[in-house]
Amino acid sequence: SVTAGQVVARLSSPQEEAIRDAQKARIVSDQRRLEQLQRQRQTYDEKIKQAQLYELQAETDSPGQVKQAEANLAASKADVARWEAELQQVQVDAKRYAPLAQKGAIAVQVAEQYKTKEEVAQASLVAGQKQVAASDAALERAKAQLHNVDIKAADRLTLEREVDELQSQIASARADVEADQAALRKIEA
Repeated sequence: SVTAGQVVARLSSPQEEAIRDAQKARIVSDQRRLEQLQRQRQTYDEKIKQAQLYELQAETDSPGQVKQAEANLAASKADVARWEAELQQVQVDAKRYAPLAQKGAIAVQVAEQYKTKEEVAQASLVAGQKQVAASDAALERAKAQLHNVDIKAADRLTLEREVDELQSQIASARADVEADQAALRKIEA
């Protein structure tokens, strides 16, 4: 039995079916866009966690690297001081023994040994001075790493701002899906 106001049949034209199918396709498309944005959000969350770890690592590692570089520089300077003293002593000895060897008071080999020691001490001093320069550069590099904390924090903040923008896009996509579903209900009514 049929009651008053009850829909008995629905007549639809091919044009109405096309409109309904297009609306359903729009809903599917918007739902996929929403899902993609939500996956991006998860990726950003992981990137933010990683950025926080990098920031923490920079915060904890940098001061130790500076101290290590300072210690290496101090050790290099001590080596240079030792080689300077060694060179002075060997130069004095070489000057003292060269005339004695010429006079035959000592073997020529002894004078040559002191001359060789002088050359070794001179080369060691030059190498030590280069090591001081390298250690000084390493210290400057380590001090520059102290600024990585700020850089890593800025990277993290940038990611967080991008997440805020992504949240807006997610909200917009969600609203599009809801609007498309409402439009479909209206079409089907």
